[in-house]
Amino acid sequence: MNKIRLLAALTLSLITQCALSQNKSQIDTLFLKEIAKQVKNDILNSYRNDSITIEGDCYYGKIGGEKASLSCFEIAWNLKWIGDINRDGEDDIILRVEDDGLGGGGNAYGYDYYVIYLKDKKIINIDTIFGGGKFSHAFLEVDSVSNHTIFATLTENQILDVDVDSRTQPKEIKLQFIRNNNKVVEKSYFTCPFQTMDKRIFKPEVAGVKRGLRSNDLFEEEQNERLNLNNKDIFATFSGCKTLELFFAVDRPFDSKLKDDSVYKENELLKESTFLEDNTRFDDLFALMNLDIKKKGLFLQKTVPMSNGWSYYTVISSYSEENKEVTRICIRFINKNTDKIIPDFWEEIKR
Repeated sequence: MNKIRLLAALTLSLITQCALSQNKSQIDTLFLKEIAKQVKNDILNSYRNDSITIEGDCYYGKIGGEKASLSCFEIAWNLKWIGDINRDGEDDIILRVEDDGLGGGGNAYGYDYYVIYLKDKKIINIDTIFGGGKFSHAFLEVDSVSNHTIFATLTENQILDVDVDSRTQPKEIKLQFIRNNNKVVEKSYFTCPFQTMDKRIFKPEVAGVKRGLRSNDLFEEEQNERLNLNNKDIFATFSGCKTLELFFAVDRPFDSKLKDDSVYKENELLKESTFLEDNTRFDDLFALMNLDIKKKGLFLQKTVPMSNGWSYYTVISSYSEENKEVTRICIRFINKNTDKIIPDFWEEIKR
């Protein structure tokens, strides 16, 4: 009887394996090559304009009047990256899309994972997961897809550690991604209160705001908003989990007085922050900061704690963009009284 049961179990196992193998074989290497080619062409064509040409895997423009490769793309796939991610009964695929950046492997180098949802072997939607970049804290490697879940490993980028002799075993953490509310989310992020918060930054009644939601390198949702008004560009982001961060950058025509005149700096920063106080959902933070600056003065490039447990950090700088100089006023709020400009990456991601 035991031998019969064993034989039956082995037979069932073989049947199951054959069924799984047959399902997976519907998407083979040839199909993945075709999809990768289609995705690459779509990416390259998105850059095409009167001054950009496409050649092979790269797009070209002019730098200093000379033709130059602005970037090239490479796409990788793996048969382990196939599975039903969106629970529609059909297999989806993941592609690793690498952007070589200017000159190939330069500072702009980075890669993402494209989660491609298929219906009858046609692309119906694409989500992206940040993979890494030259200066990112870590690199993500997708391991497999199983049970509607993407399993991955995040490994420390030790390039950022200039002291080679002091390097230890790279930090590493296992992550899981699932599709929820029509987007891919890292599972541990569901423990974050921010996940269910209203993330809008500007008040709903403010006209002309362009809004978007993406995932940052901690795989936290990051609200991005932009407002162009009175010859100014205002960028804003709101993100976090353990640490909430609210950031504003106001780009305006170059103003030489903002280089040396401290009184003028304070007045102009207060002018911009008063506008943001009146037009964003975070009027309480701006009101408290403005009151603090009026009482104590403006301390640039210094973390200043506030009575509500938050802190703020301000910067005024100038830079060149498309042959014109721009003055940028930055304001950053963080929900901790800390001297760290950037929170510890590995502490933040342990949710």
